[in-house]
Amino acid sequence: MATFYTLEDVLHPQVVTELYRTETQKVFSHPLIDYYGQQSRNYTGDRFEFAYREAMKQPAPANVRGQSARVLQPTGSSPRRVFLLHAFNEISLSMDALQMIRRPDDQTTQEKGQEEIVRQMEDFGARHHIFRAVCLAKTLADGVIHFSADGQVLESPTGAAYSVDFGVPDSHKGQLDGFGSTLINTAWDDPTAKILDHLDSIRIRAEEENAEEPRHIWLHHSAKRWLRQNVQMQDFVAGTSEAVDRALRGTMIEDLAGWTWHFFSGTYQGVAGLQFPYIPRTRAIITPDIGPWLRAVNGSELITGVEGIRPTVDGALQDVSEVFGDFAYVKLLDNPTKLVLRMGTNFVYAFANPLAVWMPTVDF
Repeated sequence: MATFYTLEDVLHPQVVTELYRTETQKVFSHPLIDYYGQQSRNYTGDRFEFAYREAMKQPAPANVRGQSARVLQPTGSSPRRVFLLHAFNEISLSMDALQMIRRPDDQTTQEKGQEEIVRQMEDFGARHHIFRAVCLAKTLADGVIHFSADGQVLESPTGAAYSVDFGVPDSHKGQLDGFGSTLINTAWDDPTAKILDHLDSIRIRAEEENAEEPRHIWLHHSAKRWLRQNVQMQDFVAGTSEAVDRALRGTMIEDLAGWTWHFFSGTYQGVAGLQFPYIPRTRAIITPDIGPWLRAVNGSELITGVEGIRPTVDGALQDVSEVFGDFAYVKLLDNPTKLVLRMGTNFVYAFANPLAVWMPTVDF
């Protein structure tokens, strides 16, 4: 039996949003989002507020049997709050798509009209997914995101209209020299660099801070060249650069020297049309396994797909839908008559424990 679309079918926000989420994920995927977005949850509101219970370091005092109990102060948690990141944009669809969908007696023509909407949705929606990926990359690699007045993500604070800082201390950035000594004391492109020792030092510092154990290291693919030539790495795998290459084959290597290694060289188009890597060639991203130290949140949006005046307030409110994360809907506007595709997203990746993340400079 032939299936025909009504204009309401196409305009309904739940239909369009589901199409958006399904189709754009076919076009664009990203390893950082795939890994760090595993435990995303929905949250209503613009400001995400949460608490994190820091690791206890102080032992309880001893007491003599029969002595009155000592009075201790109750433990607390560290409150954190961050505004969700928001994107909302629109494009006009061709009138041909509207004309084809309005053909109630021609299924082929109707499907062509919907295919045109889906095609535009794929291209338009991919940009929002890229925005999410860029923000996550900046969060993990820099600990801060800088935005221009036009809403573009910047590579530095120069020219920034506002910034979102996730609280990672300076001692966890650069050459990690905030501990009385420089942990990354030799650039990793030097074959004599003690890369595995550097990573051991980071683990030791994490234990001293009672932070979650770092287990994952993300590098640009070009770092494999350093690792192949690294003397310590060759000794570890008991072989030559070819043996190291075999150990590092693929984009993810589990349990090599106690670490899961991820390699990714993807780029995005930034300001002035320049190409930038998601993972900088000169830096590493080091994190624990996914856990309470990271909060991945999809924020809410109230949208309506129905035009016109409603006789009651309740009737109007019933036409409003709350959606989380990515959303999309189509509006039929007049003067002139046109279809407008509106798409957006609300999200944030925040550190409940900023001490769990390390973003060292490894090539200098």
